[in-house]
Amino acid sequence: MFAEGPDANSAEMSFTLYAAVILSFLGGTRWGREVAQSMGVPRTRELSLSILPALGGWLAAAAHLGGYQQIAWAGLILAFALAFFWDWRGSREGVWPEWYGRLRLILSFGAVLSAAVMIILNA
Repeated sequence: MFAEGPDANSAEMSFTLYAAVILSFLGGTRWGREVAQSMGVPRTRELSLSILPALGGWLAAAAHLGGYQQIAWAGLILAFALAFFWDWRGSREGVWPEWYGRLRLILSFGAVLSAAVMIILNA
């Protein structure tokens, strides 16, 4: 472990929880887009899929609380990568503006790199 003690544990948990919140936000963008663009009843499939990033983030938080920090951070890497590719494809297909795909590339790279650093420092 790179650092030990209650402060290190709090920092690690804060990182994991913040990542879960960000993944929830990313899913919320999909939810909001579907609700805003639906005429009448939104598509159930799209609404259902939009909660997957949040579920991934909060499952990682639960793993962290259970003492499985490495698994939690690996799960966050997977969740951020999948959310990125979903949005990147959407920006290429006109679901999102092109600039959004570029922004997501930069921010997703930062999120994945941060989680990878957490794994490395705590190996």
